Amino acid sequence: MLKRYLLPALMLLAVALPSRAALLFSDNFAYADGPITNVSIGGGVTNWFSHSGGGANQEVLVTVGRVLVNGGSRTEDVSRSLTATQTVAFARFKINSTNLPTSGAGNYFAHFKDNGTANFRGRIHAQTNAALPGTFRLGVSGAAGAASALVPRDLLLTNDYWVVLAWDTAANLGYLWVNPVSDSDSPATSSDSATGIVLSTFALRQSNSGGTPGNIFVDDLFVGTTFADVAPPLVSTKILRSPGGFAGNVGDSNVLSVIANGSGPLSYAWQRDGNSVGGNTNLLVFPQLVEGNAGTYTVTVTGNSGPVTSGGVTVTVDTNITPVSISASPANANVAIGNNVSFVVGANGSNPKGYQWYYNSNAILGATSATLGLTAVTNANAGFYHAVATNQGGSATSAVAQLTVRGPIVTNIAYLRTLQDATYLPTDTTNLYTAQGVVTSFSTNLTTFGNVLVYMQDSNAAIAVFFAGSTNVPKAGDLIRVTGPLGTFSSLHEFNLLTNNPFHSITVLSTNNPLPAPVNFEFGLTNNLPAIEALEASLVTVTNVRIGATGNFGAGANYNLTNSLGQLLQLRIDARAGDIIGKAIPTNAVSITGLLSQNLAVGAADRKAGFQLLPTRYADFVTHPPYSILAAKGAGSTLVLTWTAQPTSTYSVLGAATVTNVFTNIISGLSFPSGNGAYTVPATDAAGFYRVVTP
Repeated sequence: MLKRYLLPALMLLAVALPSRAALLFSDNFAYADGPITNVSIGGGVTNWFSHSGGGANQEVLVTVGRVLVNGGSRTEDVSRSLTATQTVAFARFKINSTNLPTSGAGNYFAHFKDNGTANFRGRIHAQTNAALPGTFRLGVSGAAGAASALVPRDLLLTNDYWVVLAWDTAANLGYLWVNPVSDSDSPATSSDSATGIVLSTFALRQSNSGGTPGNIFVDDLFVGTTFADVAPPLVSTKILRSPGGFAGNVGDSNVLSVIANGSGPLSYAWQRDGNSVGGNTNLLVFPQLVEGNAGTYTVTVTGNSGPVTSGGVTVTVDTNITPVSISASPANANVAIGNNVSFVVGANGSNPKGYQWYYNSNAILGATSATLGLTAVTNANAGFYHAVATNQGGSATSAVAQLTVRGPIVTNIAYLRTLQDATYLPTDTTNLYTAQGVVTSFSTNLTTFGNVLVYMQDSNAAIAVFFAGSTNVPKAGDLIRVTGPLGTFSSLHEFNLLTNNPFHSITVLSTNNPLPAPVNFEFGLTNNLPAIEALEASLVTVTNVRIGATGNFGAGANYNLTNSLGQLLQLRIDARAGDIIGKAIPTNAVSITGLLSQNLAVGAADRKAGFQLLPTRYADFVTHPPYSILAAKGAGSTLVLTWTAQPTSTYSVLGAATVTNVFTNIISGLSFPSGNGAYTVPATDAAGFYRVVTP
């Protein structure tokens, strides 16, 4: 039976759920070495299948009868069917890890799931957060995100551990045990808000993003519907890493630790010289050593198979007092207004040490650690800082450090765009800048709800403005003044503002201003990085182009634009562009006015590859009317063609010997901003028929 462990009022409430026992499958991975999707054959049936990630590379490997779940650059996820959908399922397997997770939060490597690739339940994470140095812990998350609960046991590399995972769909709860004896052993528990997820498969996962779970070997997998179906073998209680003694001074901090293994919950009893001194934990912490802490220490670890006692280790405490002295004084700092700054002092001498910071020779209330942190500094913080360190042997005073606070730099957008490195990423994200321009984006917003993203442009250049946490969206035609630091998102140069910083702001100076005239954008500029970067975020118009799709515009969709020369440019319909989404995609050639945006990973080698045309209202799609006039020309005479032209269109002149012949191009790319189209066919051109067309 599965028990639900709930702690709504600091009580452990166990509710038994009846379930018909059934072993769904077992797998000892006794296959030939190789990709598990190739070698996992039993009874003529392949057991494991790739369901996401690097499946084409067949990256999950069987090695000497175990499965290696290896992070690094590997991304394949594989799964095995539970034979029928389940609402309650248990899985147990043995793990042996040879490498620690690559980040503190690690990542997950196993879970239950449905038949798709989105509904994962009971993700098992390996991480070093909360674990002793050189060890790792296992945790569980209901669905997405980091582990919300950890099994309180430090695990050593190259040692075997039995892991049991359970998921209860009705309760939306996951349970995780390490070396349990029964399901009454308290598990780590995690919940999820989604309901109605049925379990169809058990999966092993590899990751190369956000940290990896290390190299983990998996063996002896059992999956069933009750704990009894998968109950692991018992493990004898054993000390894997004994405590290590130390010598310290009065006032120092230190710790004794033990790493043990065994079935069932482990309890710990520490003794000094045969007398009990510690609680039920694998750590014995000394916040500040005193003379009475000296002695010989042992720890007794008790598990399901009985107690095991470590050998004795010696702790010595030096009671001599060394007077405090300054080893490192705080350094001068020069920071932009609104930024954070820290001053640090170093001190030698016996512990415990005390600290007091001073500003312009006045004590700062509460500033009593070796580091003084100041957040969102203002001009009022500018001045002189020093620290006094003390211990039982006396006191010592640091040198004085000066804090200089810089105000916002008032400039224009064109200057901001020069603050880029050779890859066109911002070189200064610390200083605050003030610039102003007219908002050129018509959509209500161009980012997720609760934040603001607009584009602004002055007479020479343009830039995006992102305001995290704001809901006050300036409108097209607003003249705004922006103060804040620079940043980048997907290679798009932008102001990067935060609402919780009082020095970041957007101020509307006036409304209903005319928008800057859009630049006539030629697709060939996508091969000229300096030229196209100079136009980034600007209002541009492309003419005589066709959209490579039919139907209605989708939200968050990309389309290919093709011009008369066959060149391509990506058209992006933002998910917030409500005036465009659902409207008909023009089937004729069109002119489109929009923002020259960017969506490119900052590490991409080809810095030209991410430019997009981002329209923000449907009115900026201007369909070119089918236009064709036909006139005859005699030998040796000129022919003057005139027509009413669309200012945003381009035109071509075609010629043929007779009206039934194939017309060939005479000239293309003609444009007439005045609306008066005209072209003279010279007398030297052949007699025949001439036609004006668009595109």
